[in-house]
Amino acid sequence: MKQAVNPKRRRGRRGNTLIEFSLCALPLFALFFGVSDIALAVFLKSMLQSAVRDGVRFGITFQTTLNGTSCGTQTACIKQVVQNASIGFLSGTANSNLISVKYYQPTDLTNPLTPGDVGVGKTIKNDTYSPARSLMYMNQTGNLIEVSVTDFPWNWMVPLPNFMPGTQIKMSSSASDVLQGYPVGASAPPAP
Repeated sequence: MKQAVNPKRRRGRRGNTLIEFSLCALPLFALFFGVSDIALAVFLKSMLQSAVRDGVRFGITFQTTLNGTSCGTQTACIKQVVQNASIGFLSGTANSNLISVKYYQPTDLTNPLTPGDVGVGKTIKNDTYSPARSLMYMNQTGNLIEVSVTDFPWNWMVPLPNFMPGTQIKMSSSASDVLQGYPVGASAPPAP
């Protein structure tokens, strides 16, 4: 048997639904946007790491053309590969400045090579037991190539006042590999 609800009691509960919704919706939206912000930041970091790794893989092939278009130098092609792999987040000339390509001697991984470090009469000594070899090019076989994206800026989607008001995070990624043999028929690397 169904009991009748007192009309006075029903009138007193009219605003309960709106109040309960507002009390539940605010934490729910905060949780949703928080998870979305963190997921997007993790995605961006992963995408940047994948893009620089693609740049290194391209760099060890010593190519100066990308999709049939000449880039001029190996570094320009590597930067274009990184920009293409970043699905638009690193597009444009301003973001191209965040991408760097460096070459290192196998015995000195702290100081990148400069054009003044290479040429006739410059040598690398691999270790105490092997003879010195000439250092003719920055991107010659045996050297290390490092491709990196430094200080990529990212703002949170929903800044929280008095907690993190528009605080920007900076993401960096890098990858490196050893330059192996030149392509078939090449006796020297292309211009770095």
